[in-house]
Amino acid sequence: MSVMGLGVRWAGWSCALLVAVSPFATAQQDTPATYNASVSVFTGVTHTRAGDRQDTTGSLGIQGAAGGRVSSGAHALTGRYSATAETRRQDLVGDNNDSINLVGVSRYDFGYPAGRFDFNAGHTARGVRNDTGFLVDLQSYDVQHAVSAGFGLNFWPTNLTTLRLSGQTARTFEEQGREDGESYSAQAALTRRWSQRTTIGASVGSNWSGRNSEDTTVDTAQLTFEQRLSNGSFNLAAGQSRARQRELEVETTTGSARRTWSSSQTTSAIYYDRSVSSTVLDLALGPLPAELADLGLPESIRIQELNLRETVGATVSTRRFCSLCRVSFLAEASSVEAQRQQLQSYEYRGRLGLSVDATPDQTVDLSYSWQGDAADKASELTDQVHRVGLGWRRTLTEHASISASASQGFTRGETDREQFAARLSFTYGVQGALY
Repeated sequence: MSVMGLGVRWAGWSCALLVAVSPFATAQQDTPATYNASVSVFTGVTHTRAGDRQDTTGSLGIQGAAGGRVSSGAHALTGRYSATAETRRQDLVGDNNDSINLVGVSRYDFGYPAGRFDFNAGHTARGVRNDTGFLVDLQSYDVQHAVSAGFGLNFWPTNLTTLRLSGQTARTFEEQGREDGESYSAQAALTRRWSQRTTIGASVGSNWSGRNSEDTTVDTAQLTFEQRLSNGSFNLAAGQSRARQRELEVETTTGSARRTWSSSQTTSAIYYDRSVSSTVLDLALGPLPAELADLGLPESIRIQELNLRETVGATVSTRRFCSLCRVSFLAEASSVEAQRQQLQSYEYRGRLGLSVDATPDQTVDLSYSWQGDAADKASELTDQVHRVGLGWRRTLTEHASISASASQGFTRGETDREQFAARLSFTYGVQGALY
């Protein structure tokens, strides 16, 4: 399963979305409808320093959230929404700055687990930066949206062979009057179960996107191998990709490899990916990698029209060190070559997290994250951002809790800025199922 982190901001309004999406999600048999709801009141303070300029902002607000899932036959609908009303006073004595933030997601899926036809529809939004450098305030990134819909057709030539034909279409748009983008994807995949634990396959696909009056087409053919192991899984794909953009044409070898390990205490993975794509296609049709979203790494996407990307990474989540704590770690490095401009760049990101169940009703979270960019030389960073976070939560009753958090972030390179933020909140929530 993969997870998308989503957000949107309109002149004083903002929206952030988080969605967990399975590529071929299908509805299951009827299950009880589930629901959850909560309301929180909070107060906070933020201190920002940029060069010689400093300001301190106090805030007070209320947040309400509600979500649930309902399924019936081939239909499934999942949603979660949260609204926050907040007032901020700059330098604690200045003018008020009121805002209303809406966060949420909903997704519809149609299809039976072994059905011939399935359908999906959804909306996503992501923070993007047009080579502007990192920002210490995550709310300051520009946002790009995508609404998408897709379908799949399944055929079974033999008992062990499956042929799947699928298509996806999406439209991207963003604020500041930038041009909208369109994307289309079509794929045919043939898979055969070689043994109880091994599956082999072949796939061909074509992706098209248009933005800024510039069309990009990426065609890919790959062979795939998947094996379920006693302690995890192994996936391998290799093939050829051809990309076209105006008079530019790029043909290269692409592929990926992933090895995962899982036990009662630890889940870990190492992975490699080499692909050619455009940012419009990535934003419209590609989910945020689960390794990044699950570990809470803030999202920042550099806008590029056509690039060849190589990524290698590792992730670990374990309770092996102590029964009351969980340690999570992520490290990832990418080499990105912009094909039209012939520019080489490097992107790095990492995170270390610790969650401790201090007592049965108290939890403490510590985290450190880092992102960096380099230009021609991989070892010479041109821009980077660091963030350190501390959180505490205490359960008061079955439905009520109190929490406090503090974070320190700073950027170095294209922008030099520091920000400290602290928040105290009280939450009352309920959850259950309707039969």
